Amino acid sequence: MTSGAIATIDCGVVADNFRALQTMCGHAEVAATIKADAYGLGATQISKTLVDAGCRSFYVAHYSEALQLRAIHKSITIFVLHGIPAGFEKEAQQHNITSIITDMGALERMRDAAKTSGKPIPVNLHIDTGMNRIGFSEQEWFTLCSTPHLLDGLQVNWVMSHFACSDEPHHPMNERQRHHFIKATKHFTSAKKTLANSHGIYLGKHMHFDQVRPGRALYGTNGLSGLKNALSLHAPIIQLRSIDSDCTVGYGATHRVQEGMRLAALAYGYADGLHRTFSNHDQAEAHHVYLHGIAVPIMGRVSMDLMIVDVSLVPEHLVHVGAMVEIAGPHRSIDDFAAQIGTIGYELMTQIGPRVERRYINSSGEAKS
Repeated sequence: MTSGAIATIDCGVVADNFRALQTMCGHAEVAATIKADAYGLGATQISKTLVDAGCRSFYVAHYSEALQLRAIHKSITIFVLHGIPAGFEKEAQQHNITSIITDMGALERMRDAAKTSGKPIPVNLHIDTGMNRIGFSEQEWFTLCSTPHLLDGLQVNWVMSHFACSDEPHHPMNERQRHHFIKATKHFTSAKKTLANSHGIYLGKHMHFDQVRPGRALYGTNGLSGLKNALSLHAPIIQLRSIDSDCTVGYGATHRVQEGMRLAALAYGYADGLHRTFSNHDQAEAHHVYLHGIAVPIMGRVSMDLMIVDVSLVPEHLVHVGAMVEIAGPHRSIDDFAAQIGTIGYELMTQIGPRVERRYINSSGEAKS
């Protein structure tokens, strides 16, 4: 720890959320998506928590993330959403890392690797059902299904796709993608199927297929029903001052403050993940954080290492150097905090900086290793 800011993650809550999703999904396997260092919360500790809770399948974005995960866990199934980079097919096979194949070039490379090794390679095929991001296009999928030798040496254990609008339950795209997915996967009768992400789980059991892939739902930070919030984010006060005359505060002198106001400097800035767009420039409705449950407005520009807040409304005996100010937590979710600047909690979570200590507790509040 160098900044004094703390992201507290309750691993007991993460495990409880995983078990709640298992109950909700019945016979469908609950896999964990822990890409981007478990959405900024620390893939090492989060994966250990989930394995202890019974999770046996994990999704990451990059091959490097898969290698890090395999060094910790020898028996879990690891899927790489971006596939295996060229030249690493043999190594991935040795480490039992499953490639998600999204295009013909990757398919050809994996087929050649299987031929060279003389062993079938398990794969997961990703078909694009309307996201138009990555995955086999409809024409490529038709070619794949009508040309069996393209899969020589490959063992298609899974077929997957990804929702574009699952966070909007009534969006017609959800049902269109489900129908497209069912139609497209009929060719692979023995392969298991996976479509639903966190919000997709809540669209109903008809969306669950053989496996679901929650990410942020595991942390309960996106307000999904039946889940608990596992994350809180705090920064310490490092200096206090009383304003003795009307003046301005921060870079650019963009925010005026008045005589008698009490300001606190917090050790948290854009290098720690707080966007400069949280800066306030004399707006009527200021962006704010919380001290002892009281909203304290951000004053002036957010700088690299510091932010200034107005603590004038907080009783003086509650304000002191070292007091921890809530950025996100019990009084406001990280999604609500993000909404102040028109973004989403995913972005803020993944941008929590390396100077911020990740502190892991269990549900009884005891520190974890």
